[in-house]
Amino acid sequence: DPRTVTAAPPPPPGIEVATLGSFADDPRHVFVADYESFLDEPGPGDVSGMTYETWRRLTWDNPECDRELSTVAVANGAPVGISFLETDRSTGRAVNVGTGVTPAFRGRGLGLLMKQVSLTRAAAAGITRVITQNDDTNAPMVAINERLGYRPFSTGHSWVLER
Repeated sequence: DPRTVTAAPPPPPGIEVATLGSFADDPRHVFVADYESFLDEPGPGDVSGMTYETWRRLTWDNPECDRELSTVAVANGAPVGISFLETDRSTGRAVNVGTGVTPAFRGRGLGLLMKQVSLTRAAAAGITRVITQNDDTNAPMVAINERLGYRPFSTGHSWVLER
């Protein structure tokens, strides 16, 4: 329930938190940060071959991607982290579909900060239920999600076809 999330503290010096929509004129910089932040994400997914065109179709142009509630951590005018939120405002439900920080900016609390900002904005927009998922071996994100109040409700498995 995002209504239970405490307001985010001010960002660290040199960082601002913007909406995803503030990059609507040129989302390529968001793609670069998203790509860099997910290259080493634990789990079976492999984004190393992701092109801007594919990312644009699957992520940016996804009609459920809420650009007002998704957040971007910005340093020196460039995205260094993203937290995507897909919403169905008519039902008050949402899913956090990815939060990542580029390697050079990790360890500064930006993942937690972006999710806090996104979730408090979601609550203000009438969202009452948010789910997420992550790999159990991604200890930093598991800790962030626990701190925000996410609780496990199911276990999933992935199969990888090896040829």
